[in-house]
Amino acid sequence: MNYFLKLNFSSILYAVLIFINIELIFNIYRISRIIELDVAIARNIGIVVMLISVIVFSFVYYLLNRRYLKGSKLNYYGTVLWIPYFVIMFILFNKIFPISDHVDKLNPIGRIVIYLGVLLYPIYLAIVIALSRKSTV
Repeated sequence: MNYFLKLNFSSILYAVLIFINIELIFNIYRISRIIELDVAIARNIGIVVMLISVIVFSFVYYLLNRRYLKGSKLNYYGTVLWIPYFVIMFILFNKIFPISDHVDKLNPIGRIVIYLGVLLYPIYLAIVIALSRKSTV
């Protein structure tokens, strides 16, 4: 039971990274309008925040898998267990902060980028898990 809780906690952390990055992509126009920045500057800040979050969370995932999940093959279930947590976060965020202005809606190219990111994210997680398992053996 203890391992199950650790695996679900790590899956929540996996969902947090992609949630932060997707919400930054979705809400760049809203952020630029609220902070009163130019869209290009807000987009550049968003890209920097996304890169920093990927680096920091990759390091956290590596340490989490290495120290607390002890290199088990069951860690690979985390590559799909993040999906329900991500969906819950996404629905709650959209209920709490609905898009009220038509200008804030995402364009089709942004949606394609997000779909590709969600499809490739399990591969990224599997690579991080494999690297953390390799170092513990």
